[in-house]
Amino acid sequence: MRSTSGDVGGQRGTAVVIAVMAMALLTALGTGLLLMTSVDAMIAGNFRAGVEARYAAGSIAELVRLQLAGVANWDDVLNGVVRSRFADGLPVGERMLAGGARVDLSRVVNLARCGKPAACAGVEMDASTARRPWGPNNPRWEPYAYGSYGALIGRPSGTLPSLYVVALVGDDGLETDGDPLRDGGGPDNPGAGVLLIRAEAFAANGAHAIVETTVGREGAGGRLRVLSWRQL
Repeated sequence: MRSTSGDVGGQRGTAVVIAVMAMALLTALGTGLLLMTSVDAMIAGNFRAGVEARYAAGSIAELVRLQLAGVANWDDVLNGVVRSRFADGLPVGERMLAGGARVDLSRVVNLARCGKPAACAGVEMDASTARRPWGPNNPRWEPYAYGSYGALIGRPSGTLPSLYVVALVGDDGLETDGDPLRDGGGPDNPGAGVLLIRAEAFAANGAHAIVETTVGREGAGGRLRVLSWRQL
């Protein structure tokens, strides 16, 4: 009678190999699904943070527009003498966000003024570039309002903010007086009674939104109307 023990052993060995391969395949599929879920969640989170940052930048820009309507002398805003009540201290240094993220106010201002994180020299701020083509009439962006977005919308928290907003104000580059720290007057000055607002929002996960708007006085009542609005 022929022995079948070898066949049985071979079949068992083959079954073990197939089982191991199946487990490896299932493990790989499970890992892939977990990674896809994690990536999808990360993408959704980044998209949500980007949308929130855009809304936050728009909110701080609108706040500044409303407040500027009550400032009689815009020269005091352009040279930093007058700032918003919405400010969490001096407009320099770092602010902490949730998760260890930081916002350096000095860096934000310098990047707006001359495109580099270090302090800007006058000649750098007056240089004509594609982004700042007005030469000596380039806006010398001055920090006006800044703080936690939660505090801005009336939801202060004892924890670190997940969104931080900054609004800078500058003179209209279309002015012809060559003095970006003064709102020039006169009927022949196209930038008289016009200011620029640069609003930025920073999210703890790195999302960043910038909105620039141009506002001008409307009539004798002091109201400001929005002349232009763009997202950078």
